Amino acid sequence: MIRCKDVYKSFSDKTVLSGIDFEISDGEIFGLSLARVFMHSPKLIFLDEPTSGLVIMAVGFVISILAGACIGIFSKNQMAATSVVMPVMLIFAFSPMLAMFNESIEKVVRFAYTEQLKRIMDDMTFSGIKTDNICILGVNAMLMAVLFFITFRKKVLE
Repeated sequence: MIRCKDVYKSFSDKTVLSGIDFEISDGEIFGLSLARVFMHSPKLIFLDEPTSGLVIMAVGFVISILAGACIGIFSKNQMAATSVVMPVMLIFAFSPMLAMFNESIEKVVRFAYTEQLKRIMDDMTFSGIKTDNICILGVNAMLMAVLFFITFRKKVLE
């Protein structure tokens, strides 16, 4: 069994105290922080790492549901809605991957919510979240909500 104090001492003082990353991965930093916690023999530990990306994913789900609802309400029937929703969602889903290979696509896709979700999930830390990511996500969410209410109002009034 590995002793926490041995793990903690295996890193040099310079690496731990300077705060500068000396080829230490995020997993090693997480393991080191756990070793520091276990050195004090706590009775209870809250580990929020497994749920850290759920809020970001939930935002993406809500925006996707609103986009699908807009198309569904505007369509004449379910078959037409499916025919339109699938290509639209495929474009949103694959746009972050295509942006990695083409700079021209990236310039356009950076305003899509899926690209912002990818950027946030790539960092997986709250320090990695930038205000422009959150602003673009907020604008996308508001745009989808407004489109939903406009299409709902038009369809209900017809």
